[in-house]
Amino acid sequence: MNVPRALLGGGGAVALAGVSALHFYWAAGGQRGQHAVIPTSNGRALMAPSTTATVAVAAALVTASGLYAGATARREPRWLYRVGATGAATVLAARALGDRRHVGFLKQSRDSAFARRDTYIYSPLCTLLAIAGAIAAS
Repeated sequence: MNVPRALLGGGGAVALAGVSALHFYWAAGGQRGQHAVIPTSNGRALMAPSTTATVAVAAALVTASGLYAGATARREPRWLYRVGATGAATVLAARALGDRRHVGFLKQSRDSAFARRDTYIYSPLCTLLAIAGAIAAS
C-alpha cells in the first residue's frame, strides 16, 4: 500500500467520521460547540438547520468517510469507492471555495465569529479533506 495515500486517505476518513459524530451529537440535542458554526449577517443567523437536515449532513459525512476508507484500502468494487471519494472531495472543495457571500474562502462577510472560524478552521479543513479524498481515489 502507498504510505502517503494510506495516511491521507485514512486520516481523511477518520476526520470525516469525527465531524459526522459531531453533527449526530448536535442532532441529538447537544449544544457544545454550536456558537459559531452557523453563518450570520448583522448578528442574525442565516439559517436554522432542522434536526433532519443535521442528520442528513451527518449521514453524508459518514458515507464520505466510508468512501475514503474504501478507496484507500482499494476495496471492491473499486470504481465505486474511487468515484464516491472523488465526488465527496469535489463537494468539499466547493464548500471550501464557498458561495462568495457568507461561506468559504471567497466570502465577502468576514466580521462574525463564524466568518473568522470559517477562514481559519472550516474552509482549510474542507480543503485538506478534499485533497485527502483526491489522493485516496487516485
